[in-house]
Amino acid sequence: MRTLKNLVVRRSLLYMTALTALFALQANASVWVNKSGTTSQTGDVLELVGDWNDIARAEIELDVEPGQTYTLRGKVKNTRDGLKTYIGVLNGTENIEHYKSETTYKAIQPITFVAQSDTVIVYSSVWRYQDPGTGYVKDVELGVPVLDLPASGETTGGGSGSGTGNCAGNYTLCDDFDGSAVDASKWYVLRKQWGGNGANGGVVEDNVAVSNGNLILTGLGNDYTGPVRGINKDGSQRSDGKKTGGGIASKDYLGSGIYEVRMKVLPELGAVSTIWTFHYQEFYPSDQEYIDNNGTGSYWASNHEIDIEIPGRPNAAFENISFDYLLANTWRGERESEYDVNYVNSGDNADGQFHDYKFIWHTGGNGETPRVEFYRDGQYLYTETDHIPNYKGRLWLAVWFANGWAGDADFDSDNMVVDYFRFTAFDEPNDAAVAESYPCAGLIGCVE
Repeated sequence: MRTLKNLVVRRSLLYMTALTALFALQANASVWVNKSGTTSQTGDVLELVGDWNDIARAEIELDVEPGQTYTLRGKVKNTRDGLKTYIGVLNGTENIEHYKSETTYKAIQPITFVAQSDTVIVYSSVWRYQDPGTGYVKDVELGVPVLDLPASGETTGGGSGSGTGNCAGNYTLCDDFDGSAVDASKWYVLRKQWGGNGANGGVVEDNVAVSNGNLILTGLGNDYTGPVRGINKDGSQRSDGKKTGGGIASKDYLGSGIYEVRMKVLPELGAVSTIWTFHYQEFYPSDQEYIDNNGTGSYWASNHEIDIEIPGRPNAAFENISFDYLLANTWRGERESEYDVNYVNSGDNADGQFHDYKFIWHTGGNGETPRVEFYRDGQYLYTETDHIPNYKGRLWLAVWFANGWAGDADFDSDNMVVDYFRFTAFDEPNDAAVAESYPCAGLIGCVE
């Protein structure tokens, strides 16, 4: 039996945890114990060979503290699409597990539980009655969420955020939207279409307003018949306003730091309430930076991005779409091997209440590990360590309409309501200021 050992808490204004490494996999090649079928371990990677007649399964028994909350995480890949490789935990009377079926490493939905006794069993398995294939498991960690929050207004860095109310403190950038219009010294209003040509009416300025101390971003669903008109990808006007949203983007390019948004999401499926950083470049075969795009000869996109998108879902399939989930994503490019989408059970995001959404972005350097940590209402949700961007990008806030993966937009109109945005810069060594290919695309009033 193994006892959890706490790692040193790393530097940050608020930190998720003494992150408890599940047994330092690299240091002990015998950590996983085979229980059935064919399993083996090389370094920190567990291999499970699928067999129609037998379950491949390996386990570790761990000492834990009864009544303590733990979060289990890990990453899985498979040798073929559709093979299901699970990571799970046996905790007293409950058995909780999640799987991934992709062919590149993807994080499972984090499993949070309260220990029922002084031991738990962490396991990984490939079930029988599947066509042959092999699953691989790595980066399995068991965390104890411990928040070390700063006092109200305690931040580092200086800049345009010094003020009163929600912006009391020395934030690098802050806006509590207490004026009568969007602050043009801080934001561009969006007029842009993405998500598939013809899939939606983009985001337009008619759907952006400031009222009663809030930023109001309106989404128009399939039932909308009013006067607002959406746009196509080329900027031309559509004949209706169906599936058209609104948004803003920061004038400043922001890098590593703490990003905080207090908001109510638009509570209808089909519309995506989104917080994201964005930096975009295109490279073509004649460019030195070009990377072959799967043999197509088309451009390669360098896309440095961090997302919180709501609603989410339990896994990659476009089903069981729910406001109980959010997507917590990191990108360095648009090819499948260049981004991670994480399916996080966050609690009800469409209960009509304001919720606090936050991510902490570390680009790294001077001993700091590149990573992004995600939080909701002060509670730790997830840490991503793969495909971490390091190019500074604009911060975008928008409600927009996905091409199917957020559900059907069967409503007239509703709003995403933002109380405030706050940013505190870390200015880590790996932050990079790099010119975008189209720095003003879709930004009203932006001049290159």
